[in-house]
Amino acid sequence: MGFKKYNLTSDKLTKIARLCVQEQGCITGVKAEASQAANLLETNALYRNKYGSDIYSFMRNSEWYAHAAHYMDYGSASSAAVDAVKDVLCNANRVFPQYIDEHDDIRDIEYIKLNGEKVSKTNRSNYKKGQTIIKNSMGSIYTFWCFPADGCDPFGYTQKAYDYVKEHGGSGEAGVSPDKVIEVAAAEVGYLEKKSNKDLDSKTANAGDKNFTKYARDLYSYLQGQAWCDMFVDWCFVKAYGKAAAKKLLGGFSAYTPDSAQYFKDRKQWHPGNPKKGDVIFFENSERICHTGIVYKVDSTTVYTIEGNTSEGEQVIPNGGAVCKKSYKLYNSRIAGYGRPDYSGTDSSGSDPEPVKKVWVKAELPMLRKGMHGDAVMVWQIIAGVDPDGDFGSRTLDATVDFQTAHGLDGDGLVGQKTWTAGLTELS
Repeated sequence: MGFKKYNLTSDKLTKIARLCVQEQGCITGVKAEASQAANLLETNALYRNKYGSDIYSFMRNSEWYAHAAHYMDYGSASSAAVDAVKDVLCNANRVFPQYIDEHDDIRDIEYIKLNGEKVSKTNRSNYKKGQTIIKNSMGSIYTFWCFPADGCDPFGYTQKAYDYVKEHGGSGEAGVSPDKVIEVAAAEVGYLEKKSNKDLDSKTANAGDKNFTKYARDLYSYLQGQAWCDMFVDWCFVKAYGKAAAKKLLGGFSAYTPDSAQYFKDRKQWHPGNPKKGDVIFFENSERICHTGIVYKVDSTTVYTIEGNTSEGEQVIPNGGAVCKKSYKLYNSRIAGYGRPDYSGTDSSGSDPEPVKKVWVKAELPMLRKGMHGDAVMVWQIIAGVDPDGDFGSRTLDATVDFQTAHGLDGDGLVGQKTWTAGLTELS
């Protein structure tokens, strides 16, 4: 079961973002705040009955939010913060399981207990995921989950919210749904590879046969121009669940199909037949595994797939240049087997993205500023949490200032040695 998607105007998104920035500061914290607010609304019967799906009114009028509602009108939020809230609430990309419903400023915590003993609430090493018990000054008792980032509050879950999610099958630690990656993949059907590094986000513009795609740009820029069926599969999983959870589901990232199949074999998640929805399908030629895709449906005779770098028709086409829906008889001799991600043992509440390849990082890091372009800008955008298009524009500037402020640096928007060092340290 996926997370709920909220319909919010740009004005309401901005106001919610202002409140989230005031509470947590950095973009990672903004996402955490928005995720927790939605979780609280959905798992608390009183709030559900009163506000229904009106999360804006809930955050303006209830709980402690009401005491900080003036920040909605008079606070500030960067475009990156607004986009972060939109991603969480409108696109349903939350950073926590649904039962994460509490957080507190350290000053509002009465005490914490670890292994039944009271310990210092100001020592962050005393906060252990699933072990530390927190009691706040309002009397709420909950279990610690994580600090989303340095400077953020401790977030956690009450037993009431945990039990509600488990009973009603909400989106929690018990697993993620394969429906989400299928939804992402289906939205890409019709995408055509490009003849150059231009219009990568358009489905049909600049179409050609040179293997340029947004999938390579976002995950494997050093392989831009190469066969991309496996890049498409990885991209869909990352888009659906975040990089940490996607890596866990797939066993690792590789643009080489034999390696991707081997990840599943090494973990005993390889099946020569009997596919299921959400499987990763692999095809072979006379030499090796050569093509891959995502299974979106299976019936008694046929497996239905969404594949990148293929074309329409009944044949296996490993370099066809498009994202297409396909179908094959279950006994098709070109099917090598199926990798089965463990959706039941993964949650999408993982940590910030990690770089796929550190070869992007050069030994001599340039000073970056607004108006600059290129690979170094793209690397910085990945660190700062901006869609990596290689263009240092206003969104990248806002994200840079937010990053610098969150890391105790001068918020001048210039990516110099100190900012690079902080970013690369966080990634590693």
